[in-house]
Amino acid sequence: MKTKQLITSTVAGLMAVCLVASVWAQKAGNPAETRNLFGSAGKKQNAKDFKPAPDKIKTNFGTLKFEGGAFPTKASVQKIYDELDLQRATQAYMDFFPALSLYAIVKSQIRDFRFQTSSDVGVMADFMHPSENYLTGNDITVYAFASIDLKVDGPTVVEIPPGMYGTANDAYFKYLTDFGSTGPDKGKGGKYLFLSPGYKG
Repeated sequence: MKTKQLITSTVAGLMAVCLVASVWAQKAGNPAETRNLFGSAGKKQNAKDFKPAPDKIKTNFGTLKFEGGAFPTKASVQKIYDELDLQRATQAYMDFFPALSLYAIVKSQIRDFRFQTSSDVGVMADFMHPSENYLTGNDITVYAFASIDLKVDGPTVVEIPPGMYGTANDAYFKYLTDFGSTGPDKGKGGKYLFLSPGYKG
């Protein structure tokens, strides 16, 4: 029974993959990829139609060596794992960089600027300096900033005065909306309602 279910699931999975691949190929607009493969898959191939795996492959992280036809040597295996570690570490750094940047901003508001609640607003007295904890800040803008916490305060209304320009981002530094001339208030000021994901009320 389990074998039958496994075969059925496998066939269903293959059908789904084939359907997705077919749709993708049709969107690509490539005649060679939209043909009916059951009628034009090409001539039969065998082992003689394929070149053997090379003994060496040069990469930007060293030369990989293979033996026994296609098996990497112990040293090459280690090079591959080291490269995978580097790539994954780099990707993790890039993925979490925005969130950690915003975390540092909020933390500095509490620690350095003595914010007491998520309703506090800070206005800089001068242009920003490199010593500030704002990785993307510039030195030609006088900033006003606040960090609302919907988990603490629930739905929050932020009132923007006329003539002010800015943006709202989520905790992952993803853009939400503009304030001011490029935003919905068109520079006239307005009230913005912020709700938590999945909020029902």
